[in-house]
Amino acid sequence: MIERQLKEGKKTMDIRPFIKKLELSDHRLVTTLIAIEGRMAKVTEVLESLLGKQGIDHRNFYTQRTGQFIVMGDKVQEPFEVI
Repeated sequence: MIERQLKEGKKTMDIRPFIKKLELSDHRLVTTLIAIEGRMAKVTEVLESLLGKQGIDHRNFYTQRTGQFIVMGDKVQEPFEVI
């Protein structure tokens, strides 16, 4: 559960449904996040929820987006491939 700041105020939100995969690979945390009905979790929210309770500031870690994809059934495409 996280608290997200909105224009209307703070909203408590369960981000677990948006996390498809979390795995450690070569000393890196690899995350796969999905959108559900136009909503999704932010990477910073995932990191803060994992590390914040341990007193670790997620901003001390380098993050990099390695891809953005559109899933249509069993097909995974990059945005420029979808016409």
